[in-house]
Amino acid sequence: MASTYTSNSGVEKPGIGDQSGEWGTTVNTNMDILDRAINGVGVITLSGTTHTLTTTDGALSDGQYKVLVLSGSPSGTNTITISPNDQDKLYFVVNSSGQTATFSQGSGANVSVVNGDTKIIYADGAGSGAAVTEFASEVDALEGITAGTVSASKAVIVDANKDITGFRNVTLTGELDAGSLDVSGNADIDGTLEADAMTLNGTAITTTATLSTGISNTNVPVFTTGVADDDFLRVAGTSIEGRSASEVLSDIGGQASLTFGISNTNAVKIDSASVADDEYARFTANGLESRSTSEVLLDIGASAAAGSSSILTVGNLDAGAITSNFGNINNGSSTLTTGALTASSGAIPALTTVTSINSGPLGGRRNAVFNPNGAVNQRHGTAANTTINTYGPDRWRSYGGALAFSWYTKSDAGEGDGYYMRFQRDASNSQTNLTGIAQGLETKDSKHFAGQEITFSFRARAGANWSPSSGRLAAVVQGGEGTDQSPVSMTNTDTIIGINADMSAGSDWATFSGSGTVPSDKTQLAILLQFTPTGTAGANDYFDVRNIQVEIGGTATTFEQKTYGEELALCQRYCFVARPPTNTALATGFARTTTTVHCVKAFPVTMRTTPSLAFSSATDFQVQYLGSVATTTAMAASELGPDTMAFQASVGSGLTAGQGMYVRDLNGGATITAAAEL
Repeated sequence: MASTYTSNSGVEKPGIGDQSGEWGTTVNTNMDILDRAINGVGVITLSGTTHTLTTTDGALSDGQYKVLVLSGSPSGTNTITISPNDQDKLYFVVNSSGQTATFSQGSGANVSVVNGDTKIIYADGAGSGAAVTEFASEVDALEGITAGTVSASKAVIVDANKDITGFRNVTLTGELDAGSLDVSGNADIDGTLEADAMTLNGTAITTTATLSTGISNTNVPVFTTGVADDDFLRVAGTSIEGRSASEVLSDIGGQASLTFGISNTNAVKIDSASVADDEYARFTANGLESRSTSEVLLDIGASAAAGSSSILTVGNLDAGAITSNFGNINNGSSTLTTGALTASSGAIPALTTVTSINSGPLGGRRNAVFNPNGAVNQRHGTAANTTINTYGPDRWRSYGGALAFSWYTKSDAGEGDGYYMRFQRDASNSQTNLTGIAQGLETKDSKHFAGQEITFSFRARAGANWSPSSGRLAAVVQGGEGTDQSPVSMTNTDTIIGINADMSAGSDWATFSGSGTVPSDKTQLAILLQFTPTGTAGANDYFDVRNIQVEIGGTATTFEQKTYGEELALCQRYCFVARPPTNTALATGFARTTTTVHCVKAFPVTMRTTPSLAFSSATDFQVQYLGSVATTTAMAASELGPDTMAFQASVGSGLTAGQGMYVRDLNGGATITAAAEL
């Protein structure tokens, strides 16, 4: 018959007839288990934040000790799990571990023993829902103690730092002898409180207190014997005396009631129930009454002045004609309404209302278009851009099919800054794709147009072989709902303004404009100038465009001309081309290896986003170090950000790692293009 074990201590109970010749070992182990369960003191070394206190059937284990002394160096509150969870346990716990120990057996209640504390706990062995309960708080020898209330007829001795917070009331008829007593609530002492020394909020209270009396600052006031209820107080020497209302009036030379009228020393009373703002006051027998302007004129027998040098009226001036040569008319904040104004030289021209100096006809920064004449052309200068779907003059990109074309920045002695853009189909080309140029505004520069009426205007002319049907240049402002998308592929694109600029071949400059309202859901704007060529191109199948402007309002205003420096700075947020003069320095750096140089160059303005870098031919650059130079064999971007570009230049050999040097142009033509366009 197999052995069984006691429920709580794991004492082995051998089956009848079992363990022949082995009973001695089993009995000895059982005696040790019983000894440990009755009087055993075990040191439990804790670490980390968990520990399992296990009782093993038929073997000595930590869970069989009666007294648990907790030690070790746990890293925080340590949860001690009593295992198995179906054994009843009674433990005396002494916590010297330096951390709080929490005893748990199942999902029921737990008991925490703070460091330095002692508690008696028991586990009910209820399985998965087992609970641990405190049998009694640490209690020293107290006579007459009842939970919730402590009463004693003899001396009560409480050692220093002992916790009696579990008791609601302490009633003593004898002596409370405590090393330290911490009262968190009120202390009600009916007898005499005797102490060797006392402090109040950290300040020692002396055995005697003397109050300073008088009327100086911080003194306690001393009242004379004549102070009565409802008296006023008056300083009298070094004391305070009481004064009645009548005495105060006498003291200050006042009087209890006022005498109304217009005699000297009398108070003036308003003798009118309809006093209004800006009225005049007139003396009456009883006081003052109010009078309007017309009433004053009537009172004094006067009428409104006529023909004087100044006429002031707060109402309407109703006159059949005003013919005198009087001075200026100042209508203040009132409205001057008239059918027409004339001057000695004829009619006065209509006045234009300016509602905002920032967005009205006179305001600056009206034009939302960047580089509206194509004057800034960092990538190509005066050379032609011939690659479709790429950027030409800054902020402008071409689009269309396999059209053969050329796109220039042109200059003349004409209007504005003298620059314009020419988009031309190559002679003899027969492609008829829709094509043109476009500029997209990023979302940050577009959102404020949502819900606003805007006006789009520009100047254009056509070449002698201008080929589209009806000579039509289609000018469009579109709105999209994406974020910083390409101007030719925005999400949910709607046309806000569409202008058919019909131009005859060889026409001169003409102005075109149109207005529309931007839907409130649009987050981007794009400007497109496009045409569909027909037939075979002649030598001058082009359109020229300048003075492109998009502004808030329903009227096209005078073109806003910014300086070249302003336009360049605005464009360099999207594109920066580093183009050093021939054989001059481009960027400084240092050798990382014997064949590579790491260089850094700051952008002149913060770019829209981290750009991409494109280099001209790898052999356009040269590394200068000490008294030697080496032509580069490769150029590559390294570490980029919106403010700074870094790149690596490679040479065949000869560099010393860590040595300072710089990269420069070799014989002209070296460029690095940083692009952050939409």
